[in-house]
Amino acid sequence: MQKIFSIVFFLQITFFAVGQGSLDIGLEFQAYPTGILPGIRLEKNFAERHAIHLRVGANIFDHRNLGKHFTEKGSGSGFSVGYKRYFQPSHEHWFVGVRSDIWFNKVDWTKDVALPPFSGTTLTSFAG
Repeated sequence: MQKIFSIVFFLQITFFAVGQGSLDIGLEFQAYPTGILPGIRLEKNFAERHAIHLRVGANIFDHRNLGKHFTEKGSGSGFSVGYKRYFQPSHEHWFVGVRSDIWFNKVDWTKDVALPPFSGTTLTSFAG
């Protein structure tokens, strides 16, 4: 955990210290078949075609019976760090980029519908 905190602290310091470009702040919403990821996004432009961004958000999901167990519901928090390179100067239009996410989730699950149902809670972390 201390290693993750050190990496985040370094990236935040770098994020706010880079260049003299504009700082954009906005809301972000991502949806997938079994959940949603709302968040707040900061993007710092630097040089003519480069930008870095940081997202802090929540992960709210209900895997129903599509996961490993009969039911899987949960939520968590996490953050993303990324880089963009724009094809046009002034940070407009098309770009390519990379992003890495780290999420810390709590999953409540039920194994099956047998009586009594076997259930539990799992704490997970995911980096992708």
